[in-house]
Amino acid sequence: MSNTASISNRLPVQIDPIRLAVARQILTGTLPLKSCKRLNNIVVSDDETSSIINVDLEFGIDSEKIHYCTGKISADLDLICQRCLEPMTWQAKSRVNLAFVKNDHEAESLPGVYEPYILHSVPLVMSDIIEDELLLELPQVPLHDEAECPASEILHNLTSDTQSDTPQAGDNPFAALESLKNDPKK
Repeated sequence: MSNTASISNRLPVQIDPIRLAVARQILTGTLPLKSCKRLNNIVVSDDETSSIINVDLEFGIDSEKIHYCTGKISADLDLICQRCLEPMTWQAKSRVNLAFVKNDHEAESLPGVYEPYILHSVPLVMSDIIEDELLLELPQVPLHDEAECPASEILHNLTSDTQSDTPQAGDNPFAALESLKNDPKK
């Protein structure tokens, strides 16, 4: 770590990512989930105080003069399992590798290790960056592990019942017609 870096336990509400990169700042702290409106609409939680997002970000400038932000964001989010419709905890973990650019042309010329973040205006709202990263990590269809899902026993019973009702590989559904065809009395 360079001696120009500093560590803060309190996350700012707004940031200028270019200034943070020049100063080689490290931001470490927590953010309440309630400050992320879009994410808050997806997550179910009985206790607002227990829902926090852990943030560890480092800003800097690489050898190609790219202003970047790397680090990790994590949170335990309560989602609705789409199998049983009961709450489940999803451990969201995001690796951040952002490069701050002015336009699409700069974004296209970035090395593959970075995801572009186009700066339309400064300052940026810190929670927006964090929320964007976590939204990308959410599963399309949240599901408990099958062994932990309250609906798995019901699904297992349904599957067992339908398997006993389905014809086996050796069964021929036209066997009755074949016997009528070969019966000389008819």
